Amino acid sequence: APMGVGQTGPVTSGFFKALAEEVSRFNQLRPIIFVSPELGKWSSVGGLGIMVDELTQDLAANGCEVHVISPYYDRDRTGASGYLAKDGIEYKMNIVTYVGQEKVELGVHQGQVKGVYLHFLHNATFFPVPYADQGAEGRMKSVVLMAKASLELCCRMPQLPAVVVTNDWYTGLTPAYAKKSSAFGDVFQNTTFFHIIHNGENDYQGKVWPDSGTLNHIHHLPTELLVDPYGPQNVLNFSRCVLMSTDNWGTVSRTYCNDLKNTSSLAPLLQRYP
Repeated sequence: APMGVGQTGPVTSGFFKALAEEVSRFNQLRPIIFVSPELGKWSSVGGLGIMVDELTQDLAANGCEVHVISPYYDRDRTGASGYLAKDGIEYKMNIVTYVGQEKVELGVHQGQVKGVYLHFLHNATFFPVPYADQGAEGRMKSVVLMAKASLELCCRMPQLPAVVVTNDWYTGLTPAYAKKSSAFGDVFQNTTFFHIIHNGENDYQGKVWPDSGTLNHIHHLPTELLVDPYGPQNVLNFSRCVLMSTDNWGTVSRTYCNDLKNTSSLAPLLQRYP
């Protein structure tokens, strides 16, 4: 786990190298899949996208087969479209999944950069820009689509992943659909899900406040995964969902790990893991 490589300060290149070597020792055959809302120069808003970019490159350099699944936002930070083509990332196929009862089609753009296989999911309606302000229902739909489309794409790969690494709240429903839902049956029963918390502060946990209900007609997940039974019943928390579903979690340093376990509003869930 990222927080278990002996780091006590900011993430450094040594951190990535140590983690890459550790993971590669245990994973020689099946791919590692990262699911991330941001990635490198294409869509990074903060440090998350840079960390995922550097970590996956280090894993690939250590002999792992590494894939990243991320949205191909309709516009980049400068407002430009079509920004993947200059790096040789091209449209390859379409995939289909469902958000509630709505059938949604996405274009898949693929390429390989610095040894990492990249898969960008394109749907301009659901992924216009990173973290678009879409209201409670709109945000729920985009997060559901990110999770289900990522898992659908995993099913299209020659081998199912050994490990799926999710990153922050936007990918928080991914292990739930794999492990706590009938959406994919037992397809992912032999896949380990690991969640990296880049920012676990209360305002960055990924919450939506519906006008009414718990949006079950959109996500089709058990309500208790998203709603704290002892808290307000109109708050759906994507970070809660991932901690109720994933096999383990980590963060960028041991110090931050301990801080979260002691101070986070999700501390009781975080403390359930080793």
